[in-house]
Amino acid sequence: TPGPVKQYPASLEELLRGPRYPGAQPYLRKIYRDPMTGSAEWGIVRTPDGRVQGIYSLADESPIKRTGFPAVLQELEQKARYADWAFVFVPDEPTGNRSRAR
Repeated sequence: TPGPVKQYPASLEELLRGPRYPGAQPYLRKIYRDPMTGSAEWGIVRTPDGRVQGIYSLADESPIKRTGFPAVLQELEQKARYADWAFVFVPDEPTGNRSRAR
């Protein structure tokens, strides 16, 4: 978003509408289905003020892969369920990675 005030979206649907300035493309074309559940419903990681910071699957199944992740995904190591894999946007990470798993 241009300007000094940056905000997380209030909902996933807000990402379909795109930025709040003319001529820009939306961030998402559609809300994609969770490949683990087949549903378009996702768990939402929210900021303290209730905005969307990330998503996670609602699947309770145990992941096939549990070790050997690259450094950027190390937080997925030994997670017991797919629902424990959260993908969160964290601005200004010192590593230069702006999105991360947790």
